[in-house]
Amino acid sequence: MSAEKISADRADRKAQPAPIPRIGPNARRDATAQSLISLLREDAAAPRTVESKPVKTKAPSKPLTTPVKPRLEAPEPTPSTSTALTKLPTPGPLVLGDPHFIAATSRPMSVALSTRDPWRALPYLYENSQHIDAHHVQMVLAHQDARVVRLFDDLRTQLLTSMQAERWRRIAITAPTSGCGASFAATQLALSLSRIPDQRTVLMDLNQRSPALTRQLRISRESDMAGFLRGELPLEDHLVKFSDTLALGLNTMPSQSPSEVLHMRRSGEVLDEMIHDLNPDLVLYDMPAMLEHDDVAAFLPQLDGVLLVADATRTLGPQIEECERRLSGKAPLLGVVLNRTRRLPSTSVAA
Repeated sequence: MSAEKISADRADRKAQPAPIPRIGPNARRDATAQSLISLLREDAAAPRTVESKPVKTKAPSKPLTTPVKPRLEAPEPTPSTSTALTKLPTPGPLVLGDPHFIAATSRPMSVALSTRDPWRALPYLYENSQHIDAHHVQMVLAHQDARVVRLFDDLRTQLLTSMQAERWRRIAITAPTSGCGASFAATQLALSLSRIPDQRTVLMDLNQRSPALTRQLRISRESDMAGFLRGELPLEDHLVKFSDTLALGLNTMPSQSPSEVLHMRRSGEVLDEMIHDLNPDLVLYDMPAMLEHDDVAAFLPQLDGVLLVADATRTLGPQIEECERRLSGKAPLLGVVLNRTRRLPSTSVAA
């Protein structure tokens, strides 16, 4: 074969593709790996352009060299220096008649929390309400008679046991006739309940004929209960906190038609809204005498029970029996408190 023909045959063989050999699985895997390696090498050799793609990375291991501006956050709510509260002085009626009470707004802390807990948004009656000693106030009202305070502490315990068992919390405190001491009993019981740290109590003066709670607590603050029941006054403009655990609905304006106000559907709606918003553990309603007016009878649909206060010097057995008859089938009689006894009286609360 000539050299020219050999050269032509070699040129033809170079021009034709090499035949693909038959390979097994292992050889095919190795060939694939070699192909990937070739692609990676070509990719590494190819020129690259910088693209701004977000990259998810963990927190940097090295500390930042530039200072970071701190995020502004609301400071912890603390009472200002001008409204700092001081403890009550121990002696005298100034405990109950402190002229410096907060009349319009609550502290900044209450405003911040008002959307979550309307109870905190209620204004305080006194500047030092947070530090009021309820036991000392009870002793002042009871003329330093510790037996009276112990009696109402015992009544408090019996009442809470009965109310919690039945899931009740709306109680009217009344008497067969006026002058038996229903307002005194309501005030003492409310103060005794307020000494429980996690117990919220509301005391409402629904005796619109002869309001007495402001006189009992020696409070000089005008309040209109009838206006509140008609829906003319918002909650935070009428109720005030005597302490962190006791709110008061006061009244200094006798109504010309008190039973008619209590009959109104709007009155029940207002009180239901108050209970829903404040979510108290117990609501006490100081009410007029049962046998002299129909206020209690008009208000019975709003009650879970009635506590009757009798005067040992004037109340008669038939009067108590008549009160029981009027309550029968409408509201349970929770118990009878015997007031003005010469010896230490006993109380009984129905279970």
